[in-house]
Amino acid sequence: MARHAPDVSMLGCGGPWCDVVNGFNALFDTNDPAKMQQAVDAYAEWPRDDAGIAVAVTKDRFYEMHHKNVQAKLAEYLPQGVFRWSFGEEYKVFQPPTEKNGMEVVLVREGNITLSMGWLRRRIFWDSVVQATPDGR
Repeated sequence: MARHAPDVSMLGCGGPWCDVVNGFNALFDTNDPAKMQQAVDAYAEWPRDDAGIAVAVTKDRFYEMHHKNVQAKLAEYLPQGVFRWSFGEEYKVFQPPTEKNGMEVVLVREGNITLSMGWLRRRIFWDSVVQATPDGR
């Protein structure tokens, strides 16, 4: 499943997954909801229909946005300034591919997420959709 995104580079990338990651980021990092949905549709595989992208909000908590709703949710929330994020270009291999994990690689890219919701809305968001990471990772 090698896809290539011309003129997009990722610092510290060293593996056969680089073309996929670069292609995804070329679209996702635009912060354009339609292009972000296109990235999710073209470059991601989902084990279940209700699975989605996981966005870490702390070191051990995350929000999962259903993969079919990325464009709709981002088109609603980004213009309101409810949340925004930025990511660096450097990646670290968090989980290397092995036979045991089905040759799945997990990469980490540090960044910042800002939630501008006010106390009540943030509390509702936190209590209703933010989850603990599996095994505290």
